Amino acid sequence: MQRTPRSAENRSAIAEDARCIFERHVRDRKLKSSKVRTELVRNIASLSGHFTAETLQGRLDPQVRVSKATLYRTLGMMCECGLLISHEFGQGALFFESSLGQAHHDHFFCVDCRTITEFTSPGIEAMQERVAAESNFELTSHSLKLYGYCAACGPKRAAAAQPR
Repeated sequence: MQRTPRSAENRSAIAEDARCIFERHVRDRKLKSSKVRTELVRNIASLSGHFTAETLQGRLDPQVRVSKATLYRTLGMMCECGLLISHEFGQGALFFESSLGQAHHDHFFCVDCRTITEFTSPGIEAMQERVAAESNFELTSHSLKLYGYCAACGPKRAAAAQPR
C-alpha cells in the first residue's frame, strides 16, 4: 500500500487535530507551551511519508525557526502523545511518520537507497493473530520491517556483481 496523498483540506484538519492533542499533552504534563512548538507540530502533522529530524529541518517552512534541541524535544513529545510513530531501521537514523489518519501498515526498507515503502498484507495480519492466539498471547500492536533491495537498487546490485 502506498499512502494516498493528503489533500490540502485533510492536511489542515489533521494539523489542527494534532495541535489540540499536543496542547493537551503539554498542559497535562504541566510543560511550557510555545508558539514555535505549536507551529512545529502543525507543520509535522501535515507531512506525509517518513522523515528523519535532519530531513525534517529541510522540509519545514523557512519562517519556522527552530533550534535542534527544540526540534528533537518536540519530536519526542509527539511520539509520547501518539502523534508520531518512530522507526529504527538500523541505519543510524530514527525515522518518523505521522500516525493521524493512517491505517496500520508495515514497511519494506531498501538498505541501499534507504527508500521506505509501506504495504499491508491480510495474510501476515491473520498469521500474527493466529500465532498470538496459539501462544495465549494478547497482541496489542506490532511493527514489521522487511529489509532488502527495492526495484531500482536490486538490478543495479545484480549488475555490479556480474563478472566482467
